[in-house]
Parts: sequence; structure tokens; C-alpha cells
Amino acid sequence: MRFIVTALTAFLLIATSARQSSAGCDSPRFRIGRVDKESPTSLVMNISLDRADAGLAKILCLAATLKARYNERDILVVMLANPEAAKFFSATGLVPEGGRSYFADVLATYFFDSHADRNEIGIGSFAAPETVISLPVNGSPQCLTEISQRCLWQMDLLRYPAAARLDGTSASVTVSGVIGSDGTVTHVRVVTATSNPPGHDADFVEECLRHAKTWRFEKATKETGFRTTYSWSSENVASASEVTRMDLALPERVSLIIRLQ
Repeated sequence: MRFIVTALTAFLLIATSARQSSAGCDSPRFRIGRVDKESPTSLVMNISLDRADAGLAKILCLAATLKARYNERDILVVMLANPEAAKFFSATGLVPEGGRSYFADVLATYFFDSHADRNEIGIGSFAAPETVISLPVNGSPQCLTEISQRCLWQMDLLRYPAAARLDGTSASVTVSGVIGSDGTVTHVRVVTATSNPPGHDADFVEECLRHAKTWRFEKATKETGFRTTYSWSSENVASASEVTRMDLALPERVSLIIRLQ
């Protein structure tokens, strides 16, 4: 195992992050900590970044930066809140000398494994993240996901309307819209909306319209039309905690699944 990364390697990675993010998204500055594996086929390492830089937009951008730089490798990068945690945290669960596990310092985790068809960002706990964002494995190396070869750089988390979540109501809403040349989304309109039980789709429509307007794509010379179906559902599973799973398969669908205890 390797536990040391040279200053030159760290500098190159951070410099690359800055160059790539300037093209379309705002990647946070970070420091490389413990490196458990670095080979031509895989990378397992910890990095540290400020909690203020751990918003979803910056984590998405950072994951895209890592995927672009290491697109020929399987990736496991744990993002932690301070350099000490990044130096000592172990994904194996082994507690280092001193007795601290540093699990409380985990902000997010990025996994990419093309063989296992896994491209995910876990927000929160390493062992049981509160939210998992699942993204397509195939596609452009520099994009987490895209529509018509335009990279998606930013979005909010999709929400499950509170009342519908408590009642176990599910829904499906299809929308169409336009991605402008500046990367913003406009002219979003509802094509169809259904819920189970029927007649409870209004809150889902509102959330769908809100969420679609938070998408930010790379700039282009012309507008791009899209049509996407949002879906919400819940299921009961044997789990120690509730997990929200957001699956992006753009442009076809965006789904949100709440897995309850």
C-alpha cells in the first residue's frame, strides 16, 4: 500500500482540477491524504476539503474532474472535512493509532467502476450514505452525465414532497424544455403527470419544474431540446437507516427512490 503522495503529484492533480473546472463548473480546492492504491487500473484515496466547499454542485464537479483525469481506472475517493481525517481514515474500517475512526468526518464518496456498472456519489456517511446519486457509466469521460453531448455541471437534489412521502404516494411526471446556449434550462412544461393514488400529482409537478430549472449545462452555440420523465417511489427494506437514491439516466429519466426501514 502507498500512504504518501509526492507534492508534485498533489500539485498536478489540483492544477488539473482548476483547469478543467474553469471550462464549465466550479470544483473545490482539495488536498490529497491517504492513498491506499494507485495503479494503471485503479485508484483508492482520501482527500480533504472545507465543509463550505462540500455543496452538491461542487461535489458533482469534483467527481467529474476525477472521472476525467482517471477515466481508464476504477475510482474510490473519500472526501473528508480536514487533512487529519484524510490522512488516517481507512475505508476498511480499521481504527488507526489514537482510537479515532474519522467516520464522522466523511462528507461524500465517489465510486466509479465500469466493470460493475457503478458510477455513484454518496452524500454523508461512508458505510450508509443518506443520499446516493447514481449516474450512467458510459458516456463522455469528462461528464458525469449529459444530454445531446452537453455536460451537466450542476443541479439540486431532487426532493420527495413531504406529505406524499409520509403517505407513500408515488408519481411520474414527464416534462419537456430547452437547454439554452448559456447552459440554463428554460421553457419547461409538463407533458403528462400521474400519481398513485390518483389526484395527488400537484406537489410532484411543482418539484419537477423546480428541479429541472436547477440544471446547468456546458455552453454551446445553439439550443438543445429535451424530454425527461421524473418518477418518485418508496420501498420497505431491511436496513439500519433510511436511504434516498437518485438515479439519473438523462435524457430519458430521473428517479427518486426512498428506501425505508
